[in-house]
Amino acid sequence: MRNTAADAANPSQKIANTYSQRLSAVCGDGGKTNDVFVYGEVDSRQHVIFFGGDVQNYPEKMEGANARHVKWNIEYTASLMHRKFPQSLVFVIKANRMHLNTFSVYSNFVESNDFGCPIHDSAYGALKHLRLLYKSACIRVADTAKEQSTNITGNRDHGFSKQKRVEGMTQCETECLEYKGSGAGCTTESIPLTVIGFSKGCVVLNQLVYEIPYAIQYDCEVKKFLLSIKNLYWLDGGHSGGDVQMSNQHAYITEPHLLKPLAELGCHIHIHVTPYQVHDPLRPWIGKHYRQFCKLLHNTKTSFTKEVHFEREPGSLENHFKILEAFKT
Repeated sequence: MRNTAADAANPSQKIANTYSQRLSAVCGDGGKTNDVFVYGEVDSRQHVIFFGGDVQNYPEKMEGANARHVKWNIEYTASLMHRKFPQSLVFVIKANRMHLNTFSVYSNFVESNDFGCPIHDSAYGALKHLRLLYKSACIRVADTAKEQSTNITGNRDHGFSKQKRVEGMTQCETECLEYKGSGAGCTTESIPLTVIGFSKGCVVLNQLVYEIPYAIQYDCEVKKFLLSIKNLYWLDGGHSGGDVQMSNQHAYITEPHLLKPLAELGCHIHIHVTPYQVHDPLRPWIGKHYRQFCKLLHNTKTSFTKEVHFEREPGSLENHFKILEAFKT
């Protein structure tokens, strides 16, 4: 456990025994890795996975041109999510690259250009990568918690040896085997999941939706993972991809055949937007795609709610970020 900007920014909100850790190069699928910031209670009632937007990084990485937005660093954002989802453990998945130290590129999850604009593909493998990445992060958390516990109790019996590697198994598979033998507390089994995308981070949610039809038919492990997701949040989604004709590059899902499988999963969809995205006269396609998405959700009888925040105010980048504080769960 460690003190972070999340704790320093909100000392009155600091909770005893809150876990706070930066995890580097957490493994996912096929050798892909992402850094993950974890904040909350290890023995939690729910887990929250969060994908942030452009400029959002660790506070010391937001110096220079992005210093004016440093309040919205990922550590503070994690603490916000923790307060909105009490007794939770929050996993902030960092973009695997920040182009020009500003533009979040989630190319481990979706094909992207240098500015993070996506081209969605139903076979890209985002769901498999997310499932393994999340499980690996849980293993790291459990290992750290156990090490701290043994340091206190003096018990040096660590159970399954971390030096034991099974030939032919991937790093993630080996870690999962170690974890099952460790008796650690942080688990991915039977814990309800909430997945949140903010701004550019919503491209990951869109990619997950593209992959659901295949996954629920042919990948039982990914299907099990999907069924643990109880809520999906789109928070002021958008990117600078332009008003393209191809629907797989839209800011929101606009293909009807993708929404029925999403509806059948039974999770609730939450959509929160601000005028910064959906009323921008220079990017009218974002509002158009948002309205199409909501209409399709309604037509497929998907459980969803929507809300426009700061509707009577001009669109602003500050209100765009403030949606992180304003939206209700």
